[in-house]
Amino acid sequence: MKDDVLKYYEKSVRAYALVMYKIKWNYRIFVVSFFCLILSSVSIVVCSIPSFPKVWSLPVIISFWTFVAIGIIFLTSYLFLNWRAKGIVRDKFGISHNHFIWRTSEFDRKQVKLMSEYLVRSNLLTTKKVGQLIELFREDIKNNKAAPLIAPGIALAFITPSWVQYINYVYTKNEDVKTVTDAQSVLMQTAFLALIIVIVVSVILRFKNEIADLFFSEQLNRKKNLVSLLEDVRLAINED
Repeated sequence: MKDDVLKYYEKSVRAYALVMYKIKWNYRIFVVSFFCLILSSVSIVVCSIPSFPKVWSLPVIISFWTFVAIGIIFLTSYLFLNWRAKGIVRDKFGISHNHFIWRTSEFDRKQVKLMSEYLVRSNLLTTKKVGQLIELFREDIKNNKAAPLIAPGIALAFITPSWVQYINYVYTKNEDVKTVTDAQSVLMQTAFLALIIVIVVSVILRFKNEIADLFFSEQLNRKKNLVSLLEDVRLAINED
């Protein structure tokens, strides 16, 4: 039975099935540009290492402007995707709003309604049965969740001392750093690289659910989203 619930969610309730399938090419361009943005940011860092602290070598300049160009494509694709999605939600569900992001609480309530109606038809809309479904899906998620290859805390513990030693070398023993002006230049260039990394990490965190749902362990991520939806359904159940 839970497989039927998951299948219905995938085909009739999740955001891609309700909205994104109508603009899937726009969605794919958005996703591809997202990954290209990550790769171009990595290339900036990689290309800057051999010439550091002289960050602005030709490979870095090429990588930087590639990053800027892809960033423009990514931002444009996102704005266009968001605009198209708002139009679909307005025309298909009558949800019109002035918010910037197309997905709102009204759309979430529509998903809850669709899932509730399906559970009614399947004789599953009770607090007990919905709770059982939630526990079954949570168990599936737990059993199929892959452990990370490297724990973030361990990786940070190993990388931080090496990074500190490297920065110490750049400032104290590198022949290119002789004056305060040179040190300030290195500081600005290091801050620039850090800013690139922060921007990319922020973008990843903002769109991680959409990207993971499309590319990585899609069944697992859909189950997580379904569990969240079923929890909202359970809260909305009135058994009085």
